[in-house]
Amino acid sequence: MMRAATVDSQQKPKESYDIRRARHALQQVERLGKIDNEVVGIAKKLPMMIRTCGLAQAIAFYEAKKGTHLKISSSCGDWLKTAGILPAVAPNNLCEYLVGVNSSPQLLRRCTSEVIAYLFWFIRFLDARKS
Repeated sequence: MMRAATVDSQQKPKESYDIRRARHALQQVERLGKIDNEVVGIAKKLPMMIRTCGLAQAIAFYEAKKGTHLKISSSCGDWLKTAGILPAVAPNNLCEYLVGVNSSPQLLRRCTSEVIAYLFWFIRFLDARKS
């Protein structure tokens, strides 16, 4: 005989990884301030640049450009730390960590797939909030 699982009304359901990713992306978008078509365009180019050039090269380009580019790459790095993929003590320069001594091909692949999934939410929220 099977018993139905009972759920305590006081207990909150466990938050999914994708919901955590979306919440972080929304917080980062809100910190950007004014969002116009240029900001959205800059963000929309990053996933394809990652697929074409690789994560480290794309992030290096965005970090070198400064301004909005740097804010977007910093948001990605912050998510990787928040998600526990990169250690909290990793340098703020994401590219430096990705090509550094502590990096590995497996870490780079995991970071690449996670950043692309994160950018899906980030770009979606940018589109929704643009002026």
